[in-house]
Parts: sequence; C-alpha cells; structure tokens
Amino acid sequence: EETNEFPAGFEQYKIDLLALMMKRMYCEREFNRVNKIQNIVGKDISLTGSGDQKKMTKDDLDYEYNQSLVKINKIKQSCFS
Repeated sequence: EETNEFPAGFEQYKIDLLALMMKRMYCEREFNRVNKIQNIVGKDISLTGSGDQKKMTKDDLDYEYNQSLVKINKIKQSCFS
C-alpha cells in the first residue's frame, strides 16, 4: 500500500531538491505549451499567445533552473574537507 510519504530518515534537502526539479519540469512543460499555441490559426479558430506570456514563462523557467543549480552546488561535497 502506498502512503505517499517519504521514508523515515530521508533528508529535508533531498525533498527540497526533488521539489525544485519537479517545478522545473512543470515550467518546461508550460513553456513548451506556450510556444505551441503562439500562432495557431485555423478556419474556425485563431489562438495567438502574447509575447509577454512567452517572456514571463521563459523568465520563470530560467529562474527555476538557476535555483536548482544553486541548490545542487550547495549540497555537493567539497574535495577539501
């Protein structure tokens, strides 16, 4: 039976890193979705996304990517210790 909980002894930084990576994947999917509906024009329908929406999702994606890189670099073991 699944409890949807992390096992005992699972460090908080691992949970936080996993959450950041999941959010980054969501932002990538959202950015791809925005790019796909940028200029869809058909007989009956016309979907055009604004350039601002594309820029905002790209900025959000870049921010989450940088946050995850910072978090990964913080948890790396130093070779000098």
